[in-house]
Amino acid sequence: MPAPKPTLSNPVRSLRAVIDRYDAVICDVWGVIHGGSKIYPAAYDCLLNLHQIGLPVILLSNSPRPVSMVRMQLEQKGLEPEMFGDIMSSGELTRLSLANKEHEGLMYHMGLEADRALFEGLSLSETNEASKADFAICSGFMTGKTPDIASHQPVLEQLSTSGAHMLCANPDKFVEIRGKKFLCAGTLAEHYEHMGGVVTRYGKPEKTAYDYCFARLAEILDADINRERVLCIGDNMETDVLGAKNAGCGALLITSGVHKGHFEKEQGKIFYQRDQSGVENFYSKFGVNPDWVMKKLRWNN
Repeated sequence: MPAPKPTLSNPVRSLRAVIDRYDAVICDVWGVIHGGSKIYPAAYDCLLNLHQIGLPVILLSNSPRPVSMVRMQLEQKGLEPEMFGDIMSSGELTRLSLANKEHEGLMYHMGLEADRALFEGLSLSETNEASKADFAICSGFMTGKTPDIASHQPVLEQLSTSGAHMLCANPDKFVEIRGKKFLCAGTLAEHYEHMGGVVTRYGKPEKTAYDYCFARLAEILDADINRERVLCIGDNMETDVLGAKNAGCGALLITSGVHKGHFEKEQGKIFYQRDQSGVENFYSKFGVNPDWVMKKLRWNN
């Protein structure tokens, strides 16, 4: 049964109401399962119910960290490994590309020191001078305190002058932490492209991220995957929803995440859009519509 476009009259009250249309779930992490601290109780309950009915879940994160670190962080927050079938991150996809020697020459790292796990242990030649780099791994801004483009412009200009290929390990342009938005690597990548630089992105909405998920789901289910029966859940139109629709999957937009400013305050347990024309104008910016919208991921009403 095809999923209708969301309207004022049919936002989704619970995942349980629509899950029988799907055989598997690909779920975002930040903004859906947690917001930087503890796992959301309703999201935990939802994953528990999916586990109990035997519906496989692949967690797909645009974290610029290897899967081992993302998995450990989730366990520390209280999410047991058996609650999901597998996990993939944009950081891990970047690391796999580096391990496969898809990029050669001198590498420059643009990001926090904590992100170096992204390439630790790999046989790479690193330079601390952006002007000498053949390619740059961009995991984010180089300072955690109110990052801005202007302070990174000199490095970007040096990379551009040297013709360095940028590998973006997190396509998200911003993340929301405790109600405040912080810029991410995707913003730097977009700016670098505007300067004429070449960028390769890893993670959502790129095809390679979904290809990995489909391959793992086929292994878990021991069957060919019908992409129309895979539901992708996320809070970002530009990565989660766009990636899902490009991959031929269903898409559920969580409206309390990065786009919550485009939706009115809750009435009961759901979010109502301001008006239908406003919703269509908002979706048109991204060229896709989600199949469903829900305030927060929950199993029951």
